[in-house]
Amino acid sequence: MDSTAPRVPRLAGALVTVPGAGVVLSGWLFPPAAPGRAASAAVIVLHGWRPPGVWAALDVAGVARELATEGYAALALSLRGWPGSGGEDDGGLRQPDDIAAALDWLASRPGVDPARLGLLGFSQGGQVALLTAARSASVKAVVAYYPVTDIDAWRETTSFPAIRDVYVPRVCTPGGTRVRSPVDRAASITAAVMLIHGDRDTRVPTAQSVAMADALAAARRRVELVLVPEADHGFARREHPGVWRRALAFFEEHLRGETGSARPVVP
Repeated sequence: MDSTAPRVPRLAGALVTVPGAGVVLSGWLFPPAAPGRAASAAVIVLHGWRPPGVWAALDVAGVARELATEGYAALALSLRGWPGSGGEDDGGLRQPDDIAAALDWLASRPGVDPARLGLLGFSQGGQVALLTAARSASVKAVVAYYPVTDIDAWRETTSFPAIRDVYVPRVCTPGGTRVRSPVDRAASITAAVMLIHGDRDTRVPTAQSVAMADALAAARRRVELVLVPEADHGFARREHPGVWRRALAFFEEHLRGETGSARPVVP
């Protein structure tokens, strides 16, 4: 663990270390603001790609804190390859195994209901969340904001040359692109899935979420697709509060309520 770990200002989270798949991860754990007598549902929050050296878990610590105010135990976690966690960014190859191990750790915490575990991911974090759900049946709900779901199609359609010419060849190709592509794992996902994507996203084109929704629907999985008008990649939750409320309602239904058959939804 890096002794230079930054503090989280005005956030009541505890800096924790978490076992991954052969690496140690770190993040901030937030207990539910008003825990009841029953064990709480819990959510791991995963950040998107950030430049090397950035404490990426800080990007989503505020999201985890907000989930805690809604009554969830929430863990904002650094993916392998970012400060506080070991290993190197592998573009979704072993990172899902790390998160599956982190889910086991979180499920063992006092006051956490192991039957009510969810994942919330942004961009690369959304990709990793979907891949984790394909590997771990303990995941009951996934909300993925503007995720990469098909590495090969992403390389061909992104408007960012550095992704096409550098990141995909160097990071996402060793070990294979298809194993990193959630669209190929849709039938293995038993969790309910909400996909949220801006309709003007060109970094991770909107078609990535549309293809994932189609694959999940074809596999008769529970999926909702929310396309956000006029939104580009990486839009903040506060820019579209109605969409965030829908995400919270989705977690409420699938982690704390009676789950049903979700429908593909394109507003």
